Amino acid sequence: MKINWDALNSILGMNRRNIEYVYQMNRREDFPLVDDKILTKKVLAEHGISHVPLIAVFESFLDLDRLPEVLNSLHSFAMKPAQGYGGGGIIVVDHRDGADFITVTGKRVSLEKLIERATEILYGVYSIDSSMGDRVIIEEKIGRNEFMEHLSGPGVPDIRVIMCRQQLAMAMLRLPTEQSDGKANLHQGGVGVGIDLKTGLTTHTVSRKGPVLNHPDTGTNLIGVEIPQWKLLVELSIKVSQIFPLGYMGLDWVLDIGHIPRLLELNARPGLEIQNANRQGLRSILEGTVGQHA
Repeated sequence: MKINWDALNSILGMNRRNIEYVYQMNRREDFPLVDDKILTKKVLAEHGISHVPLIAVFESFLDLDRLPEVLNSLHSFAMKPAQGYGGGGIIVVDHRDGADFITVTGKRVSLEKLIERATEILYGVYSIDSSMGDRVIIEEKIGRNEFMEHLSGPGVPDIRVIMCRQQLAMAMLRLPTEQSDGKANLHQGGVGVGIDLKTGLTTHTVSRKGPVLNHPDTGTNLIGVEIPQWKLLVELSIKVSQIFPLGYMGLDWVLDIGHIPRLLELNARPGLEIQNANRQGLRSILEGTVGQHA
C-alpha cells in the first residue's frame, strides 16, 4: 500500500493545534470569553448577534432551591454547565407529560433527576476545569427546524465552523443520532458531514462506523445537501470572529425555525474530527490562512 505523504503532512495534530494555534493565537486572559457560555452570550447580545437566549442561571447549591419552580414553569428548555465541553451534562427537554420531562429523544426524566444533574454540574463534573466548580444555565430550546429534523430526526444538529485570523478554514454539519442521545457531538456517536465552503454543499461524512452515505436513523442521504442560509452564516461567522479577540476558534451555529442562524457557543479548542468529515487536513489550510495575514 502506497502512503500518501502529502495527505499525511496536511493533517493537523492535537499538539500542533495547541502550540501553534490555540495558545499562540489566543491570549490566555481571553479564554473565559468563549469558555464561559454566560460571558459569551453577554458579548453576543452587546453586538446584536443572534444566539440562544438564557432563561436562568444557578450559581450555588443554595440557589438550587428555586430550580423546581423555574423548571416546572417551562414546557421546553436545555440544561447545561456554563463551562462544559464535549456536550457533557446537557439535557434537552422537548415537552412535558404530567410531572415528567420528556427529552428530545423521548426519554422520561423526573424533576429529581434534573436536580441531581444540576448538582453534578455545580460540582464541576462536566466542566473544562472540574476543580473550580461550575454554574447551571437554563437555555431556550431551539425551535423545530424541518430541514434539520428531516436529516437526523430528533436532537439538536449544529454547524461547526473553524475560524483562523477572521477567515473560514473548515466547516462541518454535526448530526445527532440515537446512539449520541440526541447530541451532535461526534465522540458521543454523532455524524460529522463536511461542507464545501464556497457552495455550502455537504461533501463527505465521518462516524464511529466510518464514512456513511445516509443517516443511520433516518436513512436520509447526507451527501450533496445544501445548507440553508449558508452565505449569511459565513458572513455572521466572520463578524463574530471580528468581535472576539481570539485568532483561532470554533463557532457552533444552530438553525432555528425559518432557518435563522443562532450562535450556540464558541470553542477555543475545537476538535480535529472535522478533518475526517472533510477528508482534508487542516494544517495546510491554516498555514495558508495565516500566511495571508502575516
